[in-house]
Amino acid sequence: MATLDRRQVSKNSKAYPQYKILHCLTGSEIMDVLKLMVSWLHDHSGEVVILDFQHFFKFTLLDHTRLVNMLVTLFGDLLCPWQPDLTSLTLTHMVTAGNRVIIVYPALFSSQFRSDETRRSWTHLMYFWPRSLCPNPWADTMDPNYLESFLTDGLASHRRSGRRTLFVSQGVLTPSWRTVLRHPLSGVRRSCACVSEDAVTRWLVGDQDQPNIVMTDFVSDAVVNQVIDRNMISTK
Repeated sequence: MATLDRRQVSKNSKAYPQYKILHCLTGSEIMDVLKLMVSWLHDHSGEVVILDFQHFFKFTLLDHTRLVNMLVTLFGDLLCPWQPDLTSLTLTHMVTAGNRVIIVYPALFSSQFRSDETRRSWTHLMYFWPRSLCPNPWADTMDPNYLESFLTDGLASHRRSGRRTLFVSQGVLTPSWRTVLRHPLSGVRRSCACVSEDAVTRWLVGDQDQPNIVMTDFVSDAVVNQVIDRNMISTK
């Protein structure tokens, strides 16, 4: 998620607006995070990064223009263009071509950008992926058993569809008002993330289709190791 903090920009100021990452609370400035990613990519030539800009708050057309230009300026030739059929797109191909950054940016394909005039002005649209090429279904639950079933059913449904796209298995539990009342002194990590990580780890051990992208709220060694193990098995 991204949000715009206009308090930093007065009416007469020419200062650049601050765009910040948002996950329940306002976080770091996005420019600082992106610069760290660029530096990390240069130091790790065999790695790939996928950025998914799911939600924006208080964003105008001008704000999207500024953020898009910022992303193009920072990542440049590292950006990976999209195409309707991703059959030939592999990690090896991305690393060899040097296009090691995928940016999923569904907002550019929403109604406010559909006019021909607006689309012609977005010269870099080929580097910003639509949601249709990276489905990211959300379980919206606090039940870890349901989450496991949701992940299995979602992956199986995607396989049956035959669509050649990326697919995110979102292993995230979402707190409700009941969660807050039952855990007044806890936090999201203890009450949600740890439980969901256990569920995702169990799911990865199970016998289901090979996941494409696995997402959790926090970095978990157990989940990462299971993903790596499954990848190693699939290449044998």
